[in-house]
Amino acid sequence: MKKINFTLPMLAVLFGLVALVGTAATDRIQTQNQTDVFWTFTGTDPTDPGDYSQEGIPSDCQDHDLALCGISAPDDGGQPDLSELEADLDPDQSQIDYTNGKIYAGPRTQ
Repeated sequence: MKKINFTLPMLAVLFGLVALVGTAATDRIQTQNQTDVFWTFTGTDPTDPGDYSQEGIPSDCQDHDLALCGISAPDDGGQPDLSELEADLDPDQSQIDYTNGKIYAGPRTQ
């Protein structure tokens, strides 16, 4: 009886799967990064998409005093899509979670 060696075909399948999974993950990360936009908070209610504008990152948006400065979120027809940030934003700004990496603080002006 001949002994069949499956090592080479199995390695080829393994490398193919690794390449496929790696490419899919890279594409997803690039798509996510392309869709996020910086939104400057210009209003009074952080949970209202209408209280943000695409003005770019202000130079004084530097995580001190923990006053909401802006967010990073996808564009939803000219306003930010807040669906990923709903749990972290608070209408009166007293319980905002700044640890998720998409919410930025700056100098408190009030």
